[in-house]
Amino acid sequence: MIEAENAYNRGETDTDEFKALTRLFSSTGLDTADEFRRNYDFIARYFNDNREGIENFLTDLQGKGFGLNDVLNTEELAKSFGTTDTAIQMILDKLRDYGYEVLTVKDELDASAQIMSKTDEMMQLIQQRAVAINNGDIATATTLSE
Repeated sequence: MIEAENAYNRGETDTDEFKALTRLFSSTGLDTADEFRRNYDFIARYFNDNREGIENFLTDLQGKGFGLNDVLNTEELAKSFGTTDTAIQMILDKLRDYGYEVLTVKDELDASAQIMSKTDEMMQLIQQRAVAINNGDIATATTLSE
């Protein structure tokens, strides 16, 4: 972030690196020097090398009616903060680094997908066993007593 600010101050705003960083925080997708300047306060407030950025985010999160006990929608937060989903995800990752429990809609969907995958695996196993039993390939308590 400091490198981007230094590049901005030197007028070196036409580099790929500067433009990529600007797009990362731009809710409009622009990568211009003006867009960097527009997003600079957001970047400076939440992305610094100490805990202050995290504390600022938690304060602002609460002020916008969200809490860490909520299942957070990163797209909704991005709109509320005027930034990108990626920038919000970076902040949430930093919260996790500091030991905060953060649950997002994506986390919930990933967990649900894992459960569905395991359920599908179990159903396939049950179906395979049923076929094997019907074919007489696996002995059951009933066939053993006969």
